[in-house]
Formats: sequence, structure tokens, C-alpha cells
Amino acid sequence: MIVVNFSELRKNLKDYGEKAVENKEEIFISRRDKKNLVLLSVDKYNEIIKKIEKYEYWKKVDDGIKELNAGIGVHHLIEVDDEDKKR
Repeated sequence: MIVVNFSELRKNLKDYGEKAVENKEEIFISRRDKKNLVLLSVDKYNEIIKKIEKYEYWKKVDDGIKELNAGIGVHHLIEVDDEDKKR
């Protein structure tokens, strides 16, 4: 993790950009009296998004299992016509 102020980043943007891309470094950018920023490579950003999506998926699975175990799960029945039964 690298912490840099906005002025320093502006002076050396190319160098910090390379560190973000080549080393997958997170560059924390501090700004006076404003909210801070983070500079990430696209690869690092995609890694983070993928982890969030996996977490959300498994959270839904876990919640569903808890509902089923508590007896409050919902299931859907498929209606079958008499003609379909003959096939």
C-alpha cells in the first residue's frame, strides 16, 4: 500500500500508475479537506469486484439454506397436464 498526497501524485503520475499496474499496488491519494481517492489497476479492480460477487452469491446460498432449515423455504411445483403424464 502506497500513500501519497495529490500534489505528489500529479508530479509523478506515470510512476505511480506503473506501480499500480505492474505491482498491483493500491495507491491511496490524500487530498486536503476533500475525500481521499484510491488508484488501482483494472486487473486489481476486477479482482475486487469478482470477490464481492462471489461473496454475495454464497451469502444468498447460505441465507437460503438457513431458511430451508428453519422451515420457511419456498418451493415451486410444476403443474403437469394429464397428456404430459401419458408421454
